[in-house]
Amino acid sequence: MSAVSKIMVLPQEVDQVMFAVCSVYDVTRVQIMGRRRTEMLAEARQVAMVLVRRKGYTQEETAAAFGRKDHVTIGWAEKRCREKYSWDKKFMARWDNVKSIIDSTPVSLWRKVRITLDAELPEHEDLGDVDALSKATRLAVAGSSRVRNLEVTAA
Repeated sequence: MSAVSKIMVLPQEVDQVMFAVCSVYDVTRVQIMGRRRTEMLAEARQVAMVLVRRKGYTQEETAAAFGRKDHVTIGWAEKRCREKYSWDKKFMARWDNVKSIIDSTPVSLWRKVRITLDAELPEHEDLGDVDALSKATRLAVAGSSRVRNLEVTAA
C-alpha cells in the first residue's frame, strides 16, 4: 500500500471563479480539474481558466492552478473563448452569468479551505494527483478503514 497525503489550497480568486463556473455549468470542481473533454465540460474548464487568468495570474500560474503541464492550454482557452463569444449566443449568456456571479460577490467574503487527507491506496494503481485525491476522498466519505486522517479547516 502507498500513502497519499495531499493539501489542496485554492487562492480566494480561483475559488470564486470555480464556484461561479460550477454553478452556471452544473459541473463539479473535480470535473473541471480533471482530463475529460466532453464539449460542455471543456467549455466550463476553458471559461474558468480564462477568468482566473483575468484575475491577474500569469499563464504559467493559471496552468499550475488547473494541474496542467504548461501554459499553452491557457492560451488556447483564451483564443477559444474570444472566438466563441463573438458568435455563440448561448455561450455569451453562460459567460455573462458567470461574470455576474463573480462581480456580485466580493473576494473578501470567500474563505480559504484546507483539506488534508491521508489514505492507503494500492500500489498497483497508477493514478495522477487529482485521481488519487478523488479516490481517497471517496474512501473517506464511504468511511473506509483505509483512511487514516481527514481534516478540513476553514481560515
